[in-house]
Amino acid sequence: GVVQIWEIATRTLQRVLNTGTGDAWSVDVSPDGQSLAVGYTHGRVELRDMASLSSLRKTIYHAAEPFLSAASDSTGENMAIVDSVGTQISLHSTTDGAKLRTISAPEGVSFLNVAFSANARALWLTDTQGRLFDVDLETADVVERSLVFSQPVSTPTVSADGKFLGLTS
Repeated sequence: GVVQIWEIATRTLQRVLNTGTGDAWSVDVSPDGQSLAVGYTHGRVELRDMASLSSLRKTIYHAAEPFLSAASDSTGENMAIVDSVGTQISLHSTTDGAKLRTISAPEGVSFLNVAFSANARALWLTDTQGRLFDVDLETADVVERSLVFSQPVSTPTVSADGKFLGLTS
């Protein structure tokens, strides 16, 4: 698998990581821009230094089954993982991989992509129908957000200052 890091302003390729250990399925840059979480199709997640792409920890999580997406929080201490069918989000410690909490999707919802809020107190998620949700990590409440989109949305990301939510459509 290959991970590419691009500079948006100049649209130039900055770094390439040849993982050599399987297909890279998802990638997430921490809000502070210092680390990178790389998820693989076989269920492993590695945390890497953004500048050098060197591994900060060999493996921060290894799932028993493949998963759809994963994201790390701004502290680098926690990660969220959407299971392979999108019905559960599990929160894990990046220190030891321990599961901290499981949050179930509402009936009829199948989550696809996940991102932490800038303050790491909530998650932003999109589902397979292109709807946007947020989850309060203290209460585990899942709320559909009625933002007006002309088409389905995907791949949420949050700016480091928490002012902007980026989505693809």
